[in-house]
Amino acid sequence: VEAYVFVPAQSGLPLALDLAEAVASRLRSFRDDTVSCFSADVIPIGAGSSIAPPGLDSDVSNFVAALAEVRVTFDQVG
Repeated sequence: VEAYVFVPAQSGLPLALDLAEAVASRLRSFRDDTVSCFSADVIPIGAGSSIAPPGLDSDVSNFVAALAEVRVTFDQVG
C-alpha cells in the first residue's frame, strides 16, 4: 500500500513527513485474521512536481509530498 501525503509547499516537507508517519504508525504491525502489515516506512519525496508526469497540467507543483509505504499480506486461506 502506498499512501501519498501532500501539503502546501509553504508548509514544508517536515509536516508531510509527520503526517506520513501518522499513517504508517497506524498500519505498522497491524494484524487480524486475514490482513497482516509487516512493515511501514516513510519516504520523503519533496516537491510534488518531481512526481508529476511530463506535460501534465497539474497543481501538484504547489505541494510537497511524502510517502507512507506499507507491505501488506491478505490471506483468507491461512
